This record gives sequence, C-alpha cells and structure tokens, in this order.
Amino acid sequence: MIKPNIIPSEQYESHFKSLRRSRKDFTVVREGNIKEIKYDSKVYKFISKITPEQRLNMEACRNVKTDIKSRIKFIQPLEKNKPIRERVVDVSKIILGGDYKWFDISHCYWEIAYNKNIISLDTYIKYIDHKEARNIAIGSLAKPTWIIDYVKGEQVNKDRIPSKYECYNRIVKETAYAIYEEISAITSVGYYNIDEYVIPIESSRQVSSILRKYNVSINNSKLAYMKCIEYSNNKALMQNKHDQNDKRYIIG
Repeated sequence: MIKPNIIPSEQYESHFKSLRRSRKDFTVVREGNIKEIKYDSKVYKFISKITPEQRLNMEACRNVKTDIKSRIKFIQPLEKNKPIRERVVDVSKIILGGDYKWFDISHCYWEIAYNKNIISLDTYIKYIDHKEARNIAIGSLAKPTWIIDYVKGEQVNKDRIPSKYECYNRIVKETAYAIYEEISAITSVGYYNIDEYVIPIESSRQVSSILRKYNVSINNSKLAYMKCIEYSNNKALMQNKHDQNDKRYIIG
C-alpha cells in the first residue's frame, strides 16, 4: 500500500486544475469529504484542519463500523429493500379545532441501531448526548466511494462504489419507517419526519404501545399538546395549548 502525502484540503483545486492543464493521467477518489488524487505512482490525500467536534464525529463513524465488524453475526439482515419515506405530510388528517400531540422519538436512529445490535452498549452510551456525531455516524454507513479516471486531463470514467455498510443504514431507516407505518395504520398522522409526529391526542395510548414494542420512547423535552386554530388552502396552523406564543404551521 502506498503511503499518502497529506495536503491541506484548500490546495485540492489548484492540484486538480494543474493536472488537467498538464494533460496528465490521474484518478480522483472521493469518500465523503475526503478526496485523494493518484498519479505517477503517488497518492495525495487532501484533508482539512479538524476541529474537536469533527474529530468526535470521525471517531463515532469509526466506532460504529468497528462494532458492525465485531457484531455482524448478531445483526438480523433485511428480508428485502422496501420503499421508504423519511417525510410524510398529510394536512387532510388535521381537523380545525382538533387537539393533537406533537412529539419526537428520543434519539430515534441511535436507539434503533442499538436495538438491532448494530452498535454496542459502549458506543451507544459514548455518543448518546452528541446528536451530530450520532447522525453523521449512521449516515456515513451509506456513503459511497466515487472513483473518477482522467486520461490526458479529460474525464473518461466515473464509478460509484456502494458502501459495504449501506445495508445497516437501510436497517435503521426501514425500522424507523416501519414504526410510522404501524402508527399510521391505527390513527391519522398529519406530519411525520423520521422521528417527529403529529397525531390526534386520543391516539396517545395506542401509539405509546407501538413505541414500547420497538423499544423507543418519546422525548418529553420536546413534547407539545397542540390545537389546530386555522385551516385553509392545505395549511394548518397549530398552537401550543400551554404556550400561546408557540405556533407552528403544517403545510401540505
């Protein structure tokens, strides 16, 4: 394996343009925010200065992938890739004057990853209070690698190499959507966005039962009891029953 030369990321464009102008044969490899240029039997890796937050995010990505490697036999595979939606808005389910519960599922993707044996208890605990690191780590599982070949400075090929961890990202997303499907089967859902829901307040007990089934729970710090105070043109205005200054639109 060739040891890469580490170069500040802000120099990438000048290197890239210089190679094209010089009509060189070279290859660009992109994985997430990391770029490499390979030519003349050398590898140049372009990396930006890393902040403490970015270092934590990168560490979380590595730890999640390390967990998968060590726990792969405990992870239940997908039966098939089913279509999923990460956001559903159906304003027709909102009734003027109706009372609603607006809630988030606590650490939704992270909880699912732990429940599905994708991450260890140590990893779960370590990043539970670091939302950005959690989300980036789960998202990184689906990040492909792009390999772009240039001959005499002209692009001749571009290949997308899927991440070998992509199926684990799908497990998490499909489980989140399965929760939505079960909730929407028993009650009207006016708004769904991965972990955020608006449901009729009278459905609370049934919805809580579904959440317990999936071993997830409501984030009480974001829980709000809302009333629909205006409805027109596929747009509902909701007002917090305990804080009249808290008003939110649901727009179809």
